[in-house]
Amino acid sequence: MLSQGTGEPGALHQVEASLLPLPGALVPVKEGAGLQHLEKYKDRQLLFDRLALQDKVIAQLTRQVAVLHEQAIAITQQKLVTEQAYLHCLKVLSPAERVLNLLDKMMHGVQVTMQEVVAVRKAVLAGGFNLLAPTDLDQQASGMQGKG
Repeated sequence: MLSQGTGEPGALHQVEASLLPLPGALVPVKEGAGLQHLEKYKDRQLLFDRLALQDKVIAQLTRQVAVLHEQAIAITQQKLVTEQAYLHCLKVLSPAERVLNLLDKMMHGVQVTMQEVVAVRKAVLAGGFNLLAPTDLDQQASGMQGKG
């Protein structure tokens, strides 16, 4: 129930303590209300407990998501480093791929050197009839075996 307040303009009305108990607060029980009032209080207390537990679970899950996100980024970076290590190990480019790479550079306005043009020309001539087969793969593989 609401109290009337002091009658002054702007005076706040206060809610009776038995209507909105705080969690863990002692609630006075009127003799006529008895069990119904106590059950309402227990229901409210259960609701407060559930909400508090829900807040804890949400905070914990948010922290776990952040940790998993950081781990996913680290794993992705490690994967990229590993892939780049394998890609730089051997240059497995066919003459056709070298021509396409050179044309891509030229289309994007990148200045190509004469050395790049000569290297692509040599790769096309060395490829013979099969421009899709990688060139110099045997020499690269034998060079890698000599280093290990």
